[in-house]
Amino acid sequence: MAKVLTVQVSDAPYQKLSRERKKRWKAIVKAFDNGYFEPYIIFLAEVLSVLSGAEAEFSGSHSNQGCGTVEEYWSLKAGDLEIFRGKKSELSESWQRVEVEDNRTTISGFPPGRALKWDGEYDITFGMKLQLTGVTSGEAKQLRKIADELFKRVEFSP
Repeated sequence: MAKVLTVQVSDAPYQKLSRERKKRWKAIVKAFDNGYFEPYIIFLAEVLSVLSGAEAEFSGSHSNQGCGTVEEYWSLKAGDLEIFRGKKSELSESWQRVEVEDNRTTISGFPPGRALKWDGEYDITFGMKLQLTGVTSGEAKQLRKIADELFKRVEFSP
């Protein structure tokens, strides 16, 4: 049975993004232009890059107007690996609840014995949690280094 690595990251100060990282992931920085969410999507892009051995590409858009009003439809693709995220939610007319019209996360392209599980959630309060199956110790080391560069709080558990 393949080993499962759980990665929990949170507290991502935007100012921690290096100039090189902002340049490398300019499509993400432009789409998520708010200073809070970019590090999470950049981390996902770098996870796919490490696991596939190919540079990840981002396409799509993101809009977060607060109070639960979110619209995002984007994908990351690196080699055969792909993450698609689609979410649309808005505050009800009565301002009593958030109405979710769409909430999908699709992860594909992993070969047998390797997998990525993610529920599609990421935010400045609770961060993001990933489960990776079949990751080598070298890949885990690379991912830990990337996570430490992007986030203040990083937990890796085997």
